[in-house]
Amino acid sequence: MKKIIVSILLFVTVACGAFSADGFDPNPATNHVYDAMTEPYMPMSARMLGMGSAGLASPSRSDAFLINPAVLGEGKLELALPYLQLTLYHPYDFLAKGEDGKSLIDNIIDGMGSESGDSMAGIASDLLGLIKAGNGKLMDLDTGVSFTAGGLAFGVFANTSLHTYADVGGLDANLIAEANAVAALGFGHRFELPLDFSLDFGAVVRFNYLGYSEAMGKDWILDQLNGSDPDFTQMFSGISIMAGWSLPVDVGLNLNMPYGLHFAVVARNLNGDFHMAQHTGYESIQDNPLGNGDDVERFTLRSDWSLDTGIAWQWDNALFRPTVAVDIVDWVGMFQEPVGLRTFLTHLNVGAEIRLLSFLDLRAGMSQGYFSLGAGLDLWAVKIDMAYYWKEFGETAGDYGLDGFTIRFNIGFDK
Repeated sequence: MKKIIVSILLFVTVACGAFSADGFDPNPATNHVYDAMTEPYMPMSARMLGMGSAGLASPSRSDAFLINPAVLGEGKLELALPYLQLTLYHPYDFLAKGEDGKSLIDNIIDGMGSESGDSMAGIASDLLGLIKAGNGKLMDLDTGVSFTAGGLAFGVFANTSLHTYADVGGLDANLIAEANAVAALGFGHRFELPLDFSLDFGAVVRFNYLGYSEAMGKDWILDQLNGSDPDFTQMFSGISIMAGWSLPVDVGLNLNMPYGLHFAVVARNLNGDFHMAQHTGYESIQDNPLGNGDDVERFTLRSDWSLDTGIAWQWDNALFRPTVAVDIVDWVGMFQEPVGLRTFLTHLNVGAEIRLLSFLDLRAGMSQGYFSLGAGLDLWAVKIDMAYYWKEFGETAGDYGLDGFTIRFNIGFDK
């Protein structure tokens, strides 16, 4: 087990820094290789992923205020100490049997029995073989600690991701490592209205520190790992890392209606642009984390805001509690795209959940035309959620779907 963990950490760590090349352009505005870096930070919710990424009007768990700040208007007491969530992409490809009767995961486990560079190069080659044309992912790891009470919320979160990119032919495979550190502060309030209506308002401000590596090519990775004793220290010489900060604001409104109906509107990532700097080596970031000074190359990373809406229905019952949710995300972007069914499906998320006996959740949904399944166990202070789903990484629904498996473990309390 120790060898497996060390091998994974070495592979991920190497991915965090790519060899700097002349003419390197790290700005997504002029280099589409880094398009994924413009996506605003939002914790991946295993519950919502199992529901087709729907649930804007009915978020759950202690970090729900980052999904819809209006949830703070409910004034709930919630505590997460902490939560940990892992997402692996390509799970079907990992488990599929080849002509020799062995799966990719079997080959990787066999190769991890040796600590030689050749074995690690073989593992890396197998993983890089999964990369297809365009943008994609290999993994996400999320964690955080949060507390909400009486309409106030505070949380500290961290995320790391391994992105992939390949050219049209899928031959030039690259890895890009991304890391986020986030501190969030939120406030919400409920306004009681006549006829059993109420309006929840919430706002969250986030300090987001983002770092990402230069794209690292397949040939460079294999060249560094080949040999009987690869020098990992040497790999870190000349590392190019982009790091910077933003101070975005999210605002949400929930209209709560009789018979368990809820309607939500969220303006997300206002003032979301990052003030970035290009560093050489992690020592440069330690000495100058904000990228000040004339000797640092700076740029602005544009991260667009979005307007999302959702409607949900929930019915509380002693034996079971059904939830149905429909979301339309990024109305601004949708009106900038060609009118048609594919455009509409790209922005449509639909999902359902049923809670049985107050501790078992079963979920299903459809996001961007892809189906998803999920389940959850709520054992008071311990909560476990899982989801298997497909996510669109292309421009419109149906371009490039990638499957993922997410599992979340949460220690906490909510009431």
